[in-house]
Amino acid sequence: MAEIAYQKLKENLQKNNISCVYFLEGDQELVNELEKSLIDKILNKKYTDFDLNIFNSDNFSCDELDVALQTFPMTTNKKCVVMRDICWESLPPEDSEKITKIIQDIPDFCVLIITKVSPVIGIKNTNKLNKIKNLVKKSKEFVYVSAEIKDICIEKQLISWAQEEYNKKLSLENSSIIKNICSDFTVLQIKNELKKICEYEKTPQITEDSIRAICANSPKSNIFEISKNLFSGNISKCFEIMNIMIKQNEDVFGIINILINDYIDILRVKIILENNKETDKILEIFDYARKEFRIKIALQRAKKITNIKLKNSLKHLINADLKLKSSTIDPQTILSELLVLLYKEID
Repeated sequence: MAEIAYQKLKENLQKNNISCVYFLEGDQELVNELEKSLIDKILNKKYTDFDLNIFNSDNFSCDELDVALQTFPMTTNKKCVVMRDICWESLPPEDSEKITKIIQDIPDFCVLIITKVSPVIGIKNTNKLNKIKNLVKKSKEFVYVSAEIKDICIEKQLISWAQEEYNKKLSLENSSIIKNICSDFTVLQIKNELKKICEYEKTPQITEDSIRAICANSPKSNIFEISKNLFSGNISKCFEIMNIMIKQNEDVFGIINILINDYIDILRVKIILENNKETDKILEIFDYARKEFRIKIALQRAKKITNIKLKNSLKHLINADLKLKSSTIDPQTILSELLVLLYKEID
């Protein structure tokens, strides 16, 4: 099956076409959604802890991965093992060889899902990841999915979510209204807005009146203010903005995801400058159409943070993201700790 698009994977799942290895890469909200869809489809939403093993950077080891893959499921036909956004920087060189061998010998009763949403720091670590990625891409039995927001039609996705998850009908016209109102939202934030609309709507058909009654104004300006005040050294203002957003039930995942994007912008700027390239080169490599202002902001912030401290900041962001996914700690506590750690890294 090799490399397929986001929407094609959704169609395959509806047809019960399941492969033994999946590599999901791209925007966090889409990758998380695909991971959940795969797990629900493979395990039929009824399973025990013996049927699902999830590894992240904190608990990963090649030996335990191998054991998990070779252990039979208890209550389902197939077992699901997830390598969730592993920190490739921390893996010993020999582990990538072990993982390659393990992936090539997946039992019939098991499905392996590998996800990657966080940036990989360093050429050697990128090579480790690319080796696994290329193995999946070249195999007819494995599936690689690049889940990028720019590659999906958000209007059709909203219609699909409304029908499949909330049993509501949403017209293409009203879906476009939601997209336009939430034009600055992340995919996860748009989906959260759809959830609120569906819960509010009393009829099977979502109406424009319900959409306009529920859809909030963009929360991004507040999130951008958090970054702005971080780099201005005003940590108290960051907490003030955070508390307001939490009271407004803004999603902590969304807040951290936008902070990650801000720091990735800085990383890209630094890499370009250190290779004696013009910053316009970034626009050729990455999709910054109508978002060129982000490069200007990143240029200013790059002067306030060293390479080492930027690397530390990215690790703090990745760790916070992992804690949100894998721990029971209050999300506001995780975000508060993250802001303090990021603040300490700024010169």
